[in-house]
Amino acid sequence: MKCFIRGFIILIIIMNTPDFAQNKKNKNDLKTKKDNTKQAEICGNLKVNYYNRIYNTVQIGTQCWLKENLDVGTMIKGNQNSIKNGMIEKYCYDNKTENCDKYGGLYQWNEAMEYSTKPGAKGICPEGFHIPTQAEFETLAKSSVSDFSEFDAGIRDNNGYFKYLGTWTHFWSSTKVDSNNPYFMYKDPLNGSINIYFEYKSNGFSVRCLKD
Repeated sequence: MKCFIRGFIILIIIMNTPDFAQNKKNKNDLKTKKDNTKQAEICGNLKVNYYNRIYNTVQIGTQCWLKENLDVGTMIKGNQNSIKNGMIEKYCYDNKTENCDKYGGLYQWNEAMEYSTKPGAKGICPEGFHIPTQAEFETLAKSSVSDFSEFDAGIRDNNGYFKYLGTWTHFWSSTKVDSNNPYFMYKDPLNGSINIYFEYKSNGFSVRCLKD
């Protein structure tokens, strides 16, 4: 019995030494790194076939993003508003379908969300993906964002005018500030930083989907 107690005390002492704690931390760090590497490989190899278009994926930190802007739906003119009519409606910059082919579609917020108001809603994203929340964009901002390509798609403003092609891309989030203003994200073309603001939901912005 005394031998058992002595051995138990020695084990406790060993487990509380700095070397033991550091070794345990190193093993946990290695496991986390391997898990993250495995997830990145799975995400980077994943291709999504959605409405006859192939989307690539990219792992950024702990998140798996579509690599391209979404381009689904039927084009409407820039001076029109989308309506809830059972089909997805999009804008193409300057009302030219080739700009949707190159940069992706531009969507009013309600249309992008498929008329849901729930943060993290699937919206018009493929199965297994969703419209990112404000918090998920904030997580992205803390990561290395060099792999997040923005394609400089421009916007369709709430007055129906197209602007900023080749300069800016604004991405809708699924989080609202109030009934008229959802958050959106843009990547500064000068320093590459992620910025989050809010705008009228009647604007036409890009959609980038995040894996569930």
